[in-house]
Amino acid sequence: MSDGAGTEVTVAEMLRRIAARRGELDTVFENASPPAGDAWSVKDHMAHIACWEHSAVALLNGEDRYAHAGVRKGEHATLDTDGINQRIHAMYRDASPGDVRRYYDQVHADLVARIRSMSDEDLQRPYSHYQPGDPPYNAQPVIGWIVGNTFEHYAEHANILRPG
Repeated sequence: MSDGAGTEVTVAEMLRRIAARRGELDTVFENASPPAGDAWSVKDHMAHIACWEHSAVALLNGEDRYAHAGVRKGEHATLDTDGINQRIHAMYRDASPGDVRRYYDQVHADLVARIRSMSDEDLQRPYSHYQPGDPPYNAQPVIGWIVGNTFEHYAEHANILRPG
């Protein structure tokens, strides 16, 4: 099974990569300095990561991927990723750090449990297998969405927050 880059990936390997990168991200969060100017805070990054993980859980469960980000059904087609990210940021701007941390931890636990329930073959099923009501048909393996909303996303945000 391939993650799209030609690398063979099993559920066990996916979970290993997620755990390793999540641990790195959490370490970066713990050591991050307060943001300068209008930069996102650690809380903002946590809420953002949690929302996109929530999107992955919803995807795998056949639910609306964008509802938790304040995007109405069908509206996601008119928003680019930056527009969705702005909605997420606005939704959690006034949330307490503790509430965001609980959301971040809970959604991650839900996603890990959902991936753990999958078979290696499930990682290769088409996106549309999980989202049949989201036309047009998308034959791309769902693993790409999982990777993009987990360990690749964690690395992106860890790099943003690392000093230097």
